Amino acid sequence: MWSHTTARLRNYRRARIPRDKVSDYLLNPSKSKGKAEWLAGLGYNMRNHARLVSDIRKGLASNRARVSEPNKHGRVHFQVNMELGISRKEKVVTGWFMNKGDAVPTLTTIRPYHGVKDDY
Repeated sequence: MWSHTTARLRNYRRARIPRDKVSDYLLNPSKSKGKAEWLAGLGYNMRNHARLVSDIRKGLASNRARVSEPNKHGRVHFQVNMELGISRKEKVVTGWFMNKGDAVPTLTTIRPYHGVKDDY
């Protein structure tokens, strides 16, 4: 699935991180209990969602991206591993996509790093 790596996520400075994805889903225990609890363990919660967005943006500036070949609809997926956390630091995997014709990537998910299988 993965074809190559790049120095950084394409157009990372303009990457789209939807507020509803972060505050209404990832950090919301009633919508995503497991991820919300995991991120709370790193120090992130619904009250400081802007800090998580800021930390992700900082991580994009200094980490490589794994890139997939476009699928049959032209969508390209990216993976960027980075270290995040306020109360404690942990390596995480962020997932991104760009549809055919998009100029900037959009965050799809964030999850714990699972070791060698997530390396590139």
